[in-house]
Amino acid sequence: AEPASKKERRDLIAERIVLLALIEESLLADLREALDCLPFVFQGIIANPADPLAQELRMKASYELGDWQADKIKSEFSALLFNLRLEHLKEKRRKIQSEIKSAQGKETADLKNKMEAFSEISREIDKLTIPHT
Repeated sequence: AEPASKKERRDLIAERIVLLALIEESLLADLREALDCLPFVFQGIIANPADPLAQELRMKASYELGDWQADKIKSEFSALLFNLRLEHLKEKRRKIQSEIKSAQGKETADLKNKMEAFSEISREIDKLTIPHT
């Protein structure tokens, strides 16, 4: 087990984006659309803003971001939402890649499905990261 102080990139992004959404509540709807990209603990906060952890984060947001202008909050939120989606896809791809490695040597329909899922997620990542001209 990793020390509690060592957070994954996705966790850091998620915490920051939740702080932004709690301080600028108009962003909560956008975050709800990306709920599956958030780590489980943050999904609960977004689903139940009255949760004690949500209240604690709201106080932290008020302290850290209280003097920020709405356009600055929205700008950072957009950038973080992009990165949150990207990290979520990369994590899914790593998991499937690991499952493929475990299943190699066994030609099964399951292996074929995992290869297709890996390819689909890779295409989604490409759509997010490759500039379209």
